[in-house]
Amino acid sequence: MENLIIYFALSSIGTILFWLIFQLFLKNETYFNLNRYFLIGGLLISLTFPLFRFSDIFLKEITKEYYFSVISVFVQNSSISNANNFISWIDILKIIYITVSSFLLLKLIYSILRIIVLVRHSRIISTDVAKIVNTRNFNSQFSFFNYIFMNWENLKQNDKERILAHELGHVKGFHSLDILFMEFIICFFWFNPIIWLYRYSLKSVHEFIADELVLKTKKDIEAYKELLFMHIWADWITNCLTILIFH
Repeated sequence: MENLIIYFALSSIGTILFWLIFQLFLKNETYFNLNRYFLIGGLLISLTFPLFRFSDIFLKEITKEYYFSVISVFVQNSSISNANNFISWIDILKIIYITVSSFLLLKLIYSILRIIVLVRHSRIISTDVAKIVNTRNFNSQFSFFNYIFMNWENLKQNDKERILAHELGHVKGFHSLDILFMEFIICFFWFNPIIWLYRYSLKSVHEFIADELVLKTKKDIEAYKELLFMHIWADWITNCLTILIFH
């Protein structure tokens, strides 16, 4: 258990340091792709450096400890009626951690399944670079890998073109892969408050990258800004289907 706690502590410290560096030195820079690589690279280093620091033996130990921690929680719960057994504060922390992590992991899987169901039950418009999913029940626009979700029938032609240009920036940049990875990490590091800010920063960088691509290719900049403002408000009332917000 001690090695597992050390790993979580070192990894959390790493994410905090990389996020602080981003906030202090890179946040206001316009090298958005560089910012994206820095955030993703920083997260990977934070997760893997403690493993290399303590060699393969350490990796085997924390894997074993995590497995037996999960097993011990269920074993102790099954024998709770025994008067000689009691739950220590370590056991309580294990139960809380496993419960929250399991909930977040199931929530992630459920959100992906909802998106798959939406694809299967919606009209698909195929293009050369992406597939457009015509969503009739909500007005939020987002993308999931090469699928772009938008209320195609209720949008003006000019709005369709601008939204497509924005979402294609996410599709071409494989931003959904970043978000899936980030959401998966949160399932196990949810106790670190910085990891939630880390996710917000990464999503913001994604938006800057997509907006930069649109502004480079579109002449009607003012109309695009008005469209962005309109859809910012629409996102506030997005239903639970877009929990992951795969922009």
